Amino acid sequence: MCGIAVSIALHRTKDSSSPRSGNEHSNVHSKFTPARDSKGTHKYQDLADKLSASLDLVAHRGPDAKGVWVSEDGAIGLAHNRLTINDLSPHGGDQPIHSDCNRIHAVVNGGIYDYDNIRSSLDASYNFKEFSLVIYDESTNKVIAARDRFGIKAAKAFLALDWTQPEWDLGSIVEGGWLGDDRALFKGVRKVLPGYWMEVNLDEDDGEMMHRQYWDVEHKDKREIETRSVEEMVLGVRERLMEAIRLRLRADVPVGIYLSGGIDSSLLAGMVTHLVREQGIKIGNLDATNSRVRCFSIEFPHESGYNESDIADRTASWLGLQILKKKVDEQTLADSFADTVYHCEHHHNDLNSVGKWALSTLPQEHGFKVVLAGEGVDEHFAGYPFLVAEYLREVDPSMPDTPLSQNQLLQDELQRTAQQEIAGTLKHVGVDGGKNAQLGAFAPWRTAFMALLADARRKIAEKWHPLHTAEYVWNKSVLANSILTCLADRTEMAHSIEARPPFLDHVLSEYVNGLPPNLKIAYTPPGTDTNTNQEKPSAEIGPWWKGTKMIGGLFKKKWILREAGKPCITEELYERKKHPYTASATWPRDGPLHKVLRSICARAKVEKLGFMDPEVVDSALEFGFGKQADGFAFRRLLLVASWVTIGERFGMKGIKGVAAFRVAEFNKMDGERRAK
Repeated sequence: MCGIAVSIALHRTKDSSSPRSGNEHSNVHSKFTPARDSKGTHKYQDLADKLSASLDLVAHRGPDAKGVWVSEDGAIGLAHNRLTINDLSPHGGDQPIHSDCNRIHAVVNGGIYDYDNIRSSLDASYNFKEFSLVIYDESTNKVIAARDRFGIKAAKAFLALDWTQPEWDLGSIVEGGWLGDDRALFKGVRKVLPGYWMEVNLDEDDGEMMHRQYWDVEHKDKREIETRSVEEMVLGVRERLMEAIRLRLRADVPVGIYLSGGIDSSLLAGMVTHLVREQGIKIGNLDATNSRVRCFSIEFPHESGYNESDIADRTASWLGLQILKKKVDEQTLADSFADTVYHCEHHHNDLNSVGKWALSTLPQEHGFKVVLAGEGVDEHFAGYPFLVAEYLREVDPSMPDTPLSQNQLLQDELQRTAQQEIAGTLKHVGVDGGKNAQLGAFAPWRTAFMALLADARRKIAEKWHPLHTAEYVWNKSVLANSILTCLADRTEMAHSIEARPPFLDHVLSEYVNGLPPNLKIAYTPPGTDTNTNQEKPSAEIGPWWKGTKMIGGLFKKKWILREAGKPCITEELYERKKHPYTASATWPRDGPLHKVLRSICARAKVEKLGFMDPEVVDSALEFGFGKQADGFAFRRLLLVASWVTIGERFGMKGIKGVAAFRVAEFNKMDGERRAK
């Protein structure tokens, strides 16, 4: 893992005295050796200094080494911070890196876990070096930038590269473009989408940029009858997940595990324990056969209703793990809010990101650089409760003998009930999709759908089951642009922690995407065990889903994952319903959070934004706290406080001359524009 900065001059200066071959280069710490003039002065020292300053902004992503390289004509600059995880020898993994012929130059963010097998499959005559993110090929005069399949990795450093005063992209905020397509909150900034690579041809006068997709999610045709046995598919999941975990334990430093009270992280911990004790696999560079695997867990206040640390304790005890806890109280959340927002670079309507920020300080304090994490499991195994309604939109024709496949009327009735329960629950916890959509806070499905390629939309219309359609759109938007940023990479790497999510292993995910919907969400009438049809005790369902008959009791989400992991988890976790990782939205008046948000959302600061009504914000400050707090008002405050913080930290240019111009008005105008 690392931090990178790249400079590309689209209108490059042609200099016949500076051939493109045989460039002098250096990748040793922060030394810089581009071409020199007749007096021996670096020709492009200014660019090198700016790249180095950019690296300083993301030094937390790679505190162990720093390198800068600039081409002889100053058209290309590559810079890299390194977090040392594999190859601990001095300068062994320093970057930028260069080919033996000295024509290809690269900076790499992330790693290739199965590197030895990949290396052996290549031509043995080539001195293999790994690079995959940004590559400059002098022989073709092209720059290629690529991003992994799901958007796990991220890297930005642009403030020091003459971006003197960034501006808001108000359209991206209101339409949710930052979440649903390739836009960011900053005007003129575009992301390389997951599964895409970007090519810049520097020989073209306009420096043409081309985006190409190299990988996409695929699902089976919903009409194809499943011929595999359930047992075969359960084993297929177990074997592939075990291999994904084994690969991600490879490191030359210790590896830990993020452990919560849910099945996802607990299953990871259980399978790691199995690999260590049964197969003698090392946890990074540690032999844990005679010691305990270390886990890191968050502990919210018990009275909040969102604390799962007691379940994590029972799991750790059952597996024989050492568990280390980070207590995250209201004061911790208040103290960490602004720094979390700054590193995430976008707004968020929950304090769970701040909790993840605080949790990520724990492995760093104990000398760990790598942890396993559970992101991606709900996206592929249908773990989110709202997916039940999508699952029920159509029968699953691939398994025609299941109860719901044979009873369309029952399925239709269940679907209506599920839809109503989900809407009521979201409103109860202050997540009203209709209201939040005006603030770009929740998934802008129209924007996300319009960003999909025509081929994907055709498959949605003709081929995929609605459950798989919902998973696909969610993964292209919320997973890539929110979960994997503010709940993963950016909050973790802020503390120099590389989190590895085995559930996003592409071999595993491609297998899971080919499974029938009926094996992801199982219809389990009250008290019925799907294997034995024996009466089972009701599982505790948590604060989000209390009072919901449908979501809480009739369906078992991630059913096939539970079966695959059953030997490695407790009965408690096997039966437990999905608890979204969230923080409480109810906090006392005049407490630490109220004081911090009141300060951040002061009227003068809100007015400086130019696109939020100060009266609305003042009202939210009044009604968003206390025993009878309005959950929506509290979440609105989190959004506004995020924008104010980003505006201050990044020196954003306020939107002036439109005093009456508010998000609601913009949303109305945008709707009229789209209608025309």
